[in-house]
Amino acid sequence: MTLFARHRRLAIFAVIVLAQVLVVLALVVREERLLASGTEITLEVVPVDPRDLLRGDYVTLGYKAQNLEGVSGDFASVGETIYVVFERRGTYWVPTDYNRDRLSPSSLPGDAVQIEARVTSSNLGRLRVDYPNLDRYYIEAGSGNPPSIPDAVVSVTGGGEARLVRLLIDGQPWP
Repeated sequence: MTLFARHRRLAIFAVIVLAQVLVVLALVVREERLLASGTEITLEVVPVDPRDLLRGDYVTLGYKAQNLEGVSGDFASVGETIYVVFERRGTYWVPTDYNRDRLSPSSLPGDAVQIEARVTSSNLGRLRVDYPNLDRYYIEAGSGNPPSIPDAVVSVTGGGEARLVRLLIDGQPWP
């Protein structure tokens, strides 16, 4: 093997490693940017508590806003992605409308935000949805269950992406 061939393999290996590092770095930057630049809203929660062997303890969260009964919007079928419009009603943000297409932030009423959701059931106008990335909140191992039902603070981008920021119990961060 010549010196050129040996250096060529090393250069290819270095490029592959650098590309993997850049992909991971880009994903981390994207998540941090989403959390830092999104609009924070508070949602009412219904918790359940399991454990993930790879990631540790977490709280599984369900939201009152998953049931869209009585919320106006286009017909949507199971498995379809929709965009749910939320408006502030006192402490909490509640769904007021949903659309099959993402709306531009400027076309939303007032300080409303939209969150991407997937339809899980549709029966006689009763829509139930799941919000990606909002169903689990990871906590420090052994910190236990929340002492009461928490509220979820969520960061939402103009494009409808949402991420959990923190849980609140009686207005205070938990854990």
